[in-house]
Amino acid sequence: MEDQSKFFNVIIDKTNQKLNSFQAQIIVLESQLQMAVDERDEYKKYVEGIPSLNFNITELENTKKEYEQCRSLLDESLEEIATYKLLVESLQDVNNEKLKVLQDKNAELELKINSGSSYLKDQNETLLQEIRRLNAELASRSR
Repeated sequence: MEDQSKFFNVIIDKTNQKLNSFQAQIIVLESQLQMAVDERDEYKKYVEGIPSLNFNITELENTKKEYEQCRSLLDESLEEIATYKLLVESLQDVNNEKLKVLQDKNAELELKINSGSSYLKDQNETLLQEIRRLNAELASRSR
């Protein structure tokens, strides 16, 4: 049973390591997402600040394409973040369930051990009393 407990602990540790890795990736993606949003906002301010007389259509089209690319990347990043968050939550749920099962098994084993210990103590006490009785009987026959 101890080996099984160690096995579950190893699984939980590996799962937690993977979970921490996903959380680190989420932090990086959120940071990249924020940088993309900031860059898009700065670019938007830049485009809005260009005088309309000097602005040519080609630049506007290029700006629009770049914005759409950024927006597409942003949407993909948001989807990845949402997926990672769901995965992290799922892993946390699995870990919590495994931990609960292990705690229940541990409590069950403790009860069995305590019950077994009580039984052995009772048996030892009974045997000790029987030995004392037999010794007394033997001593009385020897006289």
